[in-house]
Amino acid sequence: MSGIVGILNADGAPIDRGLLRQMTQSLAFRGPDAQEMWIEGPAGFGHTLFRTTFESETERQPASLDGEAWIVADARIDARADLIRKLRNKGEGCSLADPDCQLILYAYRAWGEACVEHLLGDFAFAIWDTRERWLFCARDHFGVKPFFYAHVGDHFVFSNTLNCVRIHPAVSDELNDQAIADFLLFEGNQEPDTTSFADINRLPAAHVLSLKEGSICIRRYWTLPVDGALKYRRASEYLEQFLELSDTAVADRLRTNRVGIFLSGGLDSSTVAASAHSVIERQGQPTNLHAYSIVYDSLIPDSERYYSGL
Repeated sequence: MSGIVGILNADGAPIDRGLLRQMTQSLAFRGPDAQEMWIEGPAGFGHTLFRTTFESETERQPASLDGEAWIVADARIDARADLIRKLRNKGEGCSLADPDCQLILYAYRAWGEACVEHLLGDFAFAIWDTRERWLFCARDHFGVKPFFYAHVGDHFVFSNTLNCVRIHPAVSDELNDQAIADFLLFEGNQEPDTTSFADINRLPAAHVLSLKEGSICIRRYWTLPVDGALKYRRASEYLEQFLELSDTAVADRLRTNRVGIFLSGGLDSSTVAASAHSVIERQGQPTNLHAYSIVYDSLIPDSERYYSGL
């Protein structure tokens, strides 16, 4: 995943370029392909790029369409063709060649903060709107991409990496005793919006955060639907529908000619591997496909090698 970081000074103080550079450089391990910053008055973004799709070959972040809204994102947007069709109906001139961060910007320009209701995929991003002077942040439906932030005094700091946020001098090392207790008792923090540090919070999955004039508003934009049932006339239709959805989902993650699969001996990952192979064959493009498994040959009884091999 790419690295993202941002600082907003609510008191209007200019961004410390050296500090932002230090925080951005701390994310080099996340993005070896490029490293850039953007600063405008009290707002500043940093990004380290990890190219994983064909579209990201032309990607540069932080990015803007018109200089009025700037984004920094760690994102992979799925169902791109459907999103682009809806955006074109709204008058936006986007295309399949656009990197994911630009599609998010088009969506923000078309729907404002409701853009998240039209996005599918894994994402953590922040947009600074220079006209409205507000910061808009979002995290994907299932929280695949992390988003940490600290609001200390007049400073708002965020990143997808906890230790990056800790670099800011306004953020203390004071521990969150409740989170530490949760870890000792339950082997994990039970609160989705806190971390082990008192000053640093976590934006929960399927939530957006907006910051304007020093005031933060956080809201949930999606809840997993659990009502209703699928009913088909024949049992075989359930399998056909599952395979179609599986191939569609896997195809969204095959926007590259270098693919790796974490493969166990179970049904889930082997189904993903079979779908990937099927999609690649239909596309007819040469793709370097590798599977990786962890096996124990002698330490414990383990049949992973046999089943993943099959």
